Amino acid sequence: MKRRYGRSVGARDSLRRPGLAGVTLLVTAQSAVAQTATEAPSALITVLTSTFSLRDLMMTSMMLGVIGFAVIAGILYIRARTRAAVDRGHYEAEIVDLRHRLDRAEALLAAEDTAIIAWTANGRAEVVGSLSGLSPNARDAARLLDFRGWLRETSAEEMEQAIERLRGDGEAFNQILYREDGTPVEADGRIRAGRAILRLRHAYGQRARLGSIEADRDRFHREVDAVRDLLRLVSFPAWIRDSAGAVVWANETYAALSRTFFNGESGEGRDLMRIAAASGTASESFSTRFPQGVRTAELSLKIDDRITAYDLAELPFDGGAFGLAEKRQSREADTQPRTPASFRTFNQLHTGVVLFNADRRLVFANDAFRSMFDLEARWTMPGVEHGQMLDALREAQYLPMEADYRSWKADRLNAYGAQTTTIEPWHLPDGRTLRFVADPQPDGGLACLFEDETEQLALKSQFNSAIRIQRETLENMREAVAVFSPDGRLNLSNPAFANLWSLSADGLIGRPHIEEVIVACTPLYDGKDTWMALRHAITDVAESRPSLRGRMDLSDNRAVDYATVPLPDGATLVTFADVTDQVAGERALQSRYDALEAAAELKNSFIQHVSYELRTPLTSVIGFAELLSSDVTGPLSAKQSDYVGHILASSDSLLAIINNILDLATIDAGAMELNFSEVDILNAIEQAANGVRDRLKETGLRLRVRVQEGLGTFEADESRVRQILYNLLSNAIGFSERGQTITLTCAQIGDTVRFLIEDQGRGIDPGDFEAVFDRFVTKTGGTTHRGAGLGLSIVKSFVELHGGRVEIASKVGLGTSVTCHFPLQRTKDGTLAPAEAASVQVQQVG
Repeated sequence: MKRRYGRSVGARDSLRRPGLAGVTLLVTAQSAVAQTATEAPSALITVLTSTFSLRDLMMTSMMLGVIGFAVIAGILYIRARTRAAVDRGHYEAEIVDLRHRLDRAEALLAAEDTAIIAWTANGRAEVVGSLSGLSPNARDAARLLDFRGWLRETSAEEMEQAIERLRGDGEAFNQILYREDGTPVEADGRIRAGRAILRLRHAYGQRARLGSIEADRDRFHREVDAVRDLLRLVSFPAWIRDSAGAVVWANETYAALSRTFFNGESGEGRDLMRIAAASGTASESFSTRFPQGVRTAELSLKIDDRITAYDLAELPFDGGAFGLAEKRQSREADTQPRTPASFRTFNQLHTGVVLFNADRRLVFANDAFRSMFDLEARWTMPGVEHGQMLDALREAQYLPMEADYRSWKADRLNAYGAQTTTIEPWHLPDGRTLRFVADPQPDGGLACLFEDETEQLALKSQFNSAIRIQRETLENMREAVAVFSPDGRLNLSNPAFANLWSLSADGLIGRPHIEEVIVACTPLYDGKDTWMALRHAITDVAESRPSLRGRMDLSDNRAVDYATVPLPDGATLVTFADVTDQVAGERALQSRYDALEAAAELKNSFIQHVSYELRTPLTSVIGFAELLSSDVTGPLSAKQSDYVGHILASSDSLLAIINNILDLATIDAGAMELNFSEVDILNAIEQAANGVRDRLKETGLRLRVRVQEGLGTFEADESRVRQILYNLLSNAIGFSERGQTITLTCAQIGDTVRFLIEDQGRGIDPGDFEAVFDRFVTKTGGTTHRGAGLGLSIVKSFVELHGGRVEIASKVGLGTSVTCHFPLQRTKDGTLAPAEAASVQVQQVG
């Protein structure tokens, strides 16, 4: 991996040598010239006295230039010809490989008994492969595409329609077709690379059986559809029930009979057979016409003031039942006596039902009536006179409070001879409200219904109150709210909606459609895609409707957030919130953030540029200082040597700071690259220790190194590892006192390599712990050490680039320990260790 960053601290000598070599070469050249001048004066005089004409010099220069150009052109020609020959060999090999692949593909197609037809953009068909059983000309596209010539008529029609949809609309298909001899052929159509592709192959085994099953299924569907079409034309009611017992299909005669039974309401979903089964069995003459196991029942209806009876029968089959009904003769229906079994259904109702005969005597009272009115049992027994029951109800305060009870009672009893049904509310003294229905019967009797509407009215009142509260809430909301019904019409909106889109109140009256609303709102916002998405969300009939959220920038510089919420009843709630102020704040924050980012980039660029500009002259200073300290320029006095030593020391320190700044700038720019290799741990530690050997000697400190036995190498950037160890050792030296010991320990723990540097200095103050890794922050801690504040920051950055982590622990007066954890090796895909492993842990020891 190529390194694009400045040299490390350990490679300092490479920067010093150019300056020294240049100066040395200059001095040597001067000495040589002086010696030549003294030893060969006669040769020098001969050279100086020799003269050349200007023309000869110009001709010589031109010839040398032409020769040089010819040589360079020849070299470039030979290189270009060689490269062209290599490229031609590659292309020829690739052509041969492609031909081999094509031959193998055609061989595989021939082995699979498969024909593939591909249509080009201009409509021309190309055929690859063939189908067995066809003539040798089957590879001809015209012959193979003549489906009517080798497929059955129905299969050919299906194939032609499928190909037309495939080429026209890109609709893929997979189906089983049949040749004239009955052989099944699987046809698979797809769009690949913009071309319509049709693959034909014979179907065998499981796929052929599946095709036969699908053909039988289609035939059965056609037969069932034919039977249903026939039943729609017959005059008697007919229906089909599924395995769950629900009526899934019925003809129009059944629907008309159902509407008659339920007083004109839709007969959809109504089950007449279940209602009839509770009334009794069908007539004997009707029941004997069916075999054992067929269920029969009777259903009586009031049609044109006459009771009409129907006999119903259901024939069960696997997965459901088929039913039909037959109208019974009128004479038989009129003479059929009413049995107690016909009243069993009434006991399943929550509505009170009371039946009186033509003599105004009680025939039947269901259980709901008895529980609704807590009367003595004798008042609900058959035979009780209607007037006596009313008196008992009045005595128990179960009738409305009327000033003229006799007249009210007479009006109720006159319902026997009435021509219409009487419906009125009864407000009882106990607070209940009943819906009373008196329905005269054709035989002269009277059917009375009592329905308790107290709870219904209370719920209605609560509902109306909730609606009023909802209306007040919506009208006072700042957000614009609109509710659209499933058919796309506006059911509800608040004033904020009209104000937001500048709509008139009259324009929202009459439940306008969403299309009309969009047209009215377009002057303020003309985003067609957004309006189309809102329209789709409102009118979509899918069971799972997603919610939409987004933002609109109106033409009047307002920003509006919109959201849709599907409601349980199929309607859609749409809200619009004016977020102009919020967006303005967000934009201001974003602008400030962008400015800060630009300032940070400018700072990094400035630091990097200045560092580069400083390092170049600094290298020259170091080279000249080393030259002065050598014996090449002559001996120096003790004072001069001392000055040169200070220059070298200060230059080295300044160069290290510049290199650190450049490394940090490169890391911040994301351009730092590590040169991974197998790092010899002992060698890296030795080189880092050599770099601080002089400082250890000057400060009177001892360095103790402990390496785990058998620990050899790990995968990392060797120069950066040395730089990390050098910075940590330098930092430990700076905060240690004379006579103390610095310990460097290296060991393998699991899949990581741990470097531990411990000193016995005065430690880190608790208030400085948060800033130990900050840049350009330095604390003397009571010592004479004063650095640039970049050492630990460089350590942290390089360790994290390796995918590791840094831990630091310290106790005032006892010293500081810094631990660096490196992954033993990179991951299998060549990337660094997981990001969660890179972290910094700082611990204050108590």
